[in-house]
Amino acid sequence: MLRLFSLLFSSALIVALALLAGAPATDTASAAGPLAWGPRAARGGERAVILSPGCPSTPDFSFSVPDPAGDDFGFGTPGHDITGMSVVGDAATFCLTMDFGGPVTPADTGGPNDLVGVVEFDTDEDPATGFFPYVDSFCPDRGGIGVEVALDLWTVSGGMATMFPSGNLVPVTFGATSLTAEIPVAEFGDAAFNFASVVGTLAEPTDCIPNGGSTHSPDGSFVPAPPLPDTDGDGVPDIFDNCPLTPNPLQEDSDFDFIGDACDPVPFHDLAITRLRASGASMRLATVSNAVISVNLTVRNLYNHPEEFYANVFLDGLPAGCGVTGGGGYTNGTVRRLGQTSLQVKLNVTCSPSLASPGTYPLTVGAYIEHGCCESEIDYSNNFATTEAVLRIR
Repeated sequence: MLRLFSLLFSSALIVALALLAGAPATDTASAAGPLAWGPRAARGGERAVILSPGCPSTPDFSFSVPDPAGDDFGFGTPGHDITGMSVVGDAATFCLTMDFGGPVTPADTGGPNDLVGVVEFDTDEDPATGFFPYVDSFCPDRGGIGVEVALDLWTVSGGMATMFPSGNLVPVTFGATSLTAEIPVAEFGDAAFNFASVVGTLAEPTDCIPNGGSTHSPDGSFVPAPPLPDTDGDGVPDIFDNCPLTPNPLQEDSDFDFIGDACDPVPFHDLAITRLRASGASMRLATVSNAVISVNLTVRNLYNHPEEFYANVFLDGLPAGCGVTGGGGYTNGTVRRLGQTSLQVKLNVTCSPSLASPGTYPLTVGAYIEHGCCESEIDYSNNFATTEAVLRIR
């Protein structure tokens, strides 16, 4: 079980380290993988302040998008909950208002209700082009868009926010429970595009709009997220499939190496300790405070493929003033298919003449084996063994 815990912890650590900030060189719509919860805005270059003519009083188009109240997610407080979104626009300006179930403040206030996030725009309406969307990294349901343009709410300062990737600044106004962004249509090319948003606190995302797709402008219709590729047709998208070319709807992975049994040439692993023997040891405190306990360990491979493994040999029951020195009983080895191998491990026991007491001490010698990388045993019960040894101190 120790190995399984280690593997799961390592997997979680790998995932955590994979949360890289979006960058044009790698953050493409075709890339699979999470993004970092943080600013999306481009860095560097000259930025222009866009002087918006304001939201049109007689718009060429307008629509609203509802969002269920109480569907916010995350673990902290507050959980900014989107309750709806409305848009008015004309040939010059796209004005987007987002409403919330509680108070929101801009990112530059440094208060507990600060709101951050992104509104992402698929200006060519093609999910296969552009940058990978934040909505697909953080929302419970995919937006399924490729991002050419984004409004970065992390960068709100002095009533202005940065557009990605141009770096231009556009007005963003906060009400008590709402925000309104005035974006020139020139940022998109025209007013026909798909868009979606994910927002939250500085610590985490908390809500998305719409759920499971994107909104089309200028008519406000819902655009469902396109299905993810599923090459083998087993109902599991390639991005999640541990055998993307071999149908395996149940995704069995007996050795937890992230390769499904259906396409894993080595789906099962089982090593066993079949023999453990240990010598006794003695020492004279007056002159010598060291003794060596020799441990012989035999490991058998119960499956028809070679294996690498690590072994940990340890002592239990040492008297006060004594300990194992010199690196302990860690070692590694290999074992051929359906074969066995023997190892000898020497444990150096050191006792302090001022702390240890003469006597005969029964010790328990234990050994545990685990795989070198990426595999997990189908039977852990035979990976552990114990034997007895005696330490005599005179």
